[in-house]
Amino acid sequence: DELAAKTVAIIKHFELSAVASGIVAGPKAATAERFHFACWPEGFLARYVSEDLQALDPIPRWARGAGTPATFTQIIQRLNPKDPGHKVIRVAREFGCMEGICVPMRAADGAIGLVSMVGDRREFTATQFRDLVAIASLVFRTAERIDRSAEKAQLAPILTLREIEILPFLVHGHSDREIARLNGISALCVRFHLKNVRVKIGAVSRTHLAAKVVALGFVSL
Repeated sequence: DELAAKTVAIIKHFELSAVASGIVAGPKAATAERFHFACWPEGFLARYVSEDLQALDPIPRWARGAGTPATFTQIIQRLNPKDPGHKVIRVAREFGCMEGICVPMRAADGAIGLVSMVGDRREFTATQFRDLVAIASLVFRTAERIDRSAEKAQLAPILTLREIEILPFLVHGHSDREIARLNGISALCVRFHLKNVRVKIGAVSRTHLAAKVVALGFVSL
């Protein structure tokens, strides 16, 4: 893919070696066509899929919930110590992905997108961060124009980071009390957040909510 190759060549100047662009919320996010492209270290993508790490990955969760560009370090620092997303970070580091940048995007049809760039380096300067955000925006817009065959995604609701974090546990059958224990919050807080999500998504029951968040791409099975 020409766009992917050119992007990799550009980010090498920032000591980054891997990049992916795609949709993380909307019907397309739950399909094999969710990526515009993904240039990851050999073996990482296969492990990411085989171990179902997408459901745990804090990077797309950040994109769907916060909606602002951030470094991986900034995102990791926000995670609860018991958050399962730490597993994804450990696996990524096994493949030399030590630091990166997450740039959430909005597609023209309202779907939530993400450009993620990573490499074996440490912190970014403010200028590097600004330049990488600009590069990510250009890459995403170009990929969207190229991807003419994709079905139009329905407008995805904006959820908070905490709402995003607890949804995988809901979908996998955990009770409110179990979700609270795993995330270090109270069961009352869990019920509050799930009620907010039901209103935003238009779900009429817990089962309906679980089905809808999967269909919208907030959680993958």
